[in-house]
Amino acid sequence: YIAKNLSSTPWFMIFPLLIFFSIHIKEALIWSACIAALFFYTLFFTDLDFNPDEIFQLKTRLVLIFGILAFIALIVSVLIRSVMQKLFDNAKAMQALNSKLEKEIENHKQAEEILRKNEEKFRLLTENANDVIWMVDMDLNYNYISPAIEKLQGWSPAEAASLTINDVLTPPSMEIALK
Repeated sequence: YIAKNLSSTPWFMIFPLLIFFSIHIKEALIWSACIAALFFYTLFFTDLDFNPDEIFQLKTRLVLIFGILAFIALIVSVLIRSVMQKLFDNAKAMQALNSKLEKEIENHKQAEEILRKNEEKFRLLTENANDVIWMVDMDLNYNYISPAIEKLQGWSPAEAASLTINDVLTPPSMEIALK
């Protein structure tokens, strides 16, 4: 009886395709539920008093409906899987970028701390030295003059910074400085 109904039911040919396309367990459960529903339909509703043509047409329509639903479920599951994979890949990329950014921030903090300590040492050295320590830019304008200038020349560091290099150096010293 079952073999006769299975052989006369066109949905039986869909079974291998459904198994082939069911890649994940959730999808396999969906396909199995569809196949079980068709199987139970075949078993229980074939004894009704319909003529064979009406039963075959009803089975064919039901198979078509379940086939369309299965195809839609397959397309949706493939789309969902694709979107989820892209989201997963993006999340992994963002985690990698976040990790790299955290390392860069940590390196930047360490560099700032080293710079702060070096500036502190430089300031301590220049402010307590007995010699005048000075820095000039490429145009020979003073960037920094140590407080020792006040002891040696009588100028405050701000007054000395307003002077040009020509005001401070003699012409022979200026020629040596420019070499």
